[in-house]
Amino acid sequence: MRCLMWFREDLRVTDNMALHYACTTANDGVIAVFIITPEVWQKHDTAACKVEFMLRGLHELQAELSQLNIPLLIRYATNDQQIPAILLKLAQQTHTARLFFNKQYEIDESRRDQKVTTRLEQHGLKVRSYHDQVIAEPGYIVNQKSEYYKIFTPFKKAWLTAIQTRGYEVYPKPKPQKLLILAHDPLPKKINGFHSEIAPELWPAGEQIAQKRLNDFVTQKITDYQPNRDFPAKNNTSRLSPYLNSGMISIRSCLKIAQETNNGLLFLDDSGASTWINELIWREFYRHILVAFPRVSMHR
Repeated sequence: MRCLMWFREDLRVTDNMALHYACTTANDGVIAVFIITPEVWQKHDTAACKVEFMLRGLHELQAELSQLNIPLLIRYATNDQQIPAILLKLAQQTHTARLFFNKQYEIDESRRDQKVTTRLEQHGLKVRSYHDQVIAEPGYIVNQKSEYYKIFTPFKKAWLTAIQTRGYEVYPKPKPQKLLILAHDPLPKKINGFHSEIAPELWPAGEQIAQKRLNDFVTQKITDYQPNRDFPAKNNTSRLSPYLNSGMISIRSCLKIAQETNNGLLFLDDSGASTWINELIWREFYRHILVAFPRVSMHR
C-alpha cells in the first residue's frame, strides 16, 4: 500500500502523528505533498514573515524527507475549494490508497478538510487524520455537564488530571521508506505579495534548529523562567512560538522535556518549568475554544 502525507502546519518528521502512521501503514512507499495557497493566506491576513519562515521550513523539511526516501511534491491552489480535486488527482496519479494529515481546528480549515475527506472517500480512498497539534484532543477535557470549559483555571485542573492519568506518547522519527522513482518538486524561495523585512538569520527555520532552541531553553533558562520571563529586553523566553505555530516542533516534545526538567512532574509550585508548562496548557485551551466556539476564528 502506498500512502500520501499532506503537510500543513506540521513541518517536521519527528513526532509527527500523521507521518508516523503513514510510514507504519505503507509497504509501497510514502509521498508527501504541500499545497501553496497565496490567495487564501491573503484572505486570512497571514503575515509575510510567517510565509517566508514557512518556505524556509519547507526547504529543511524536504532535506529531512529525502533521508526517509519520501519525495515532497508541491501543488498550487487559488482557493480551498480546489484542494479536494487537487489531492484526488494526485492520489490517482501516484496510485496512493490512503491520505494522512494532521487536523487543523480553525473553521475554514476544518471545513476544507471535511470536504477533502468526503471527496476522496467517495472515490474509494481512505482518509486518516490525527490530533497532532494538541496533547488532549478537543472534546476530551469537558466539565461535569459534558460541556467545553470556558474558563482556563478549571480547564487546567481537568487537563492536568487527564494527562497524568492517560499520559501521552512522543513518536520517533520514521524509518526510511521504500525508494520511489519520483523526484522532489522544486520549492519556491519567494511568494509574490509576501515580502518580509525581518532578517532570516534571526529566525532560522527547520526542526533541527527548533530542537536546539528547546534544548538550550531547558538547560539555560527554564530554571529562572518564572521571575525572568516578563522582561522584554532580556532573552529569557523559549523563542519557540513560530516553530510551534508552523509545526517545526511538537507540543509533546516540549511538554516531555519540560516535565523531565520538573522532576518528572507536570506541575510543581513556582518552578520555572511549571510556569512554562502552564503556558503550554494555555495553548491547548485556545485550541479547544476554537472547536467549541468556531465564531472566535470568524472575527467574532
